[in-house]
Amino acid sequence: MFDKLFERDVLQVACAIHTHAERKGKISIRASDLLKLDCNDYQKKYADEMTRGFEEARRFLGELSIVRGTDMPNLTVAKTVAAVYALMGKNGLNAVQRDRLAQWFWAATLGEWYGASTDTRVASDIQELLDWLKGGDKKPQAIGNINIRADRLDELKTRGSVMYKALYAAILGEGCQDFRTGEPASAMHTYDDPVDMHHIFPKKWADNNNIDSNRYNSIINKTPLDAPTNRMIGARAPSEYLEKLEGELASTGGGGVAKEQLDRHLESHLINPDLLRADKFDAFYEDRKEKLLKLIERKTGRKIPRDDPKA
Repeated sequence: MFDKLFERDVLQVACAIHTHAERKGKISIRASDLLKLDCNDYQKKYADEMTRGFEEARRFLGELSIVRGTDMPNLTVAKTVAAVYALMGKNGLNAVQRDRLAQWFWAATLGEWYGASTDTRVASDIQELLDWLKGGDKKPQAIGNINIRADRLDELKTRGSVMYKALYAAILGEGCQDFRTGEPASAMHTYDDPVDMHHIFPKKWADNNNIDSNRYNSIINKTPLDAPTNRMIGARAPSEYLEKLEGELASTGGGGVAKEQLDRHLESHLINPDLLRADKFDAFYEDRKEKLLKLIERKTGRKIPRDDPKA
């Protein structure tokens, strides 16, 4: 999970622990402070705390459906979480504290808080989180100051975006099931051929039906599926591949409940089955966009303004 971290990232966690102890809570991870780290002090005083911090962070992030380094939305967030766990002590976090840390994580990633990361901001975030997790009333700036645009979802097309990866993890965390197998997508990360984001309305079908590529390539038209399911979908219209999937379920004992079962799989991805079966791309797109926006609001605790005042 942390295989993408650089040596400097790890040293910054050690520096956060050191400066917190030596300066009575005033945290710094600037380069000048990194150069002052003593190797003997690190080995004797901070190595165990730092190791525990990363181990607890790995478990915490895994519970948020992030288990692979390639799925980590942002390395800065990862080292911040590790530093917080290291500084919170051996007893770890209780349920309320974990919920608060999760809200901060989603706000920082879905809100693209570290778009222009600085060492000063990270140090400040660590201290704000420690204060909040210990019972303080003031929420961290990452929660209070983020500004998420509804139309940002239209722009998310590749893993190069922090928000794209975070929303992928959030969808996994909703318990989405593979269309065909019904397996929770979050449990399929460890497979030799793991899940990935794939088009719901296939690219070729969308091209043939004059759908704007900016829309069909958006994350709104993508969801976690395993490779065999994606190959089965191919270039078929949703109505066609759903009929094929339903037929397979019915022929292997699903009988009259095959449609209902498939509908449950689709709904677990925040997809309206009726709109998908009718091949109504535009209606599907707007419906799922709204559901994804509401998911983001639940995760971050922040209201997202809509163009439509009724939303």
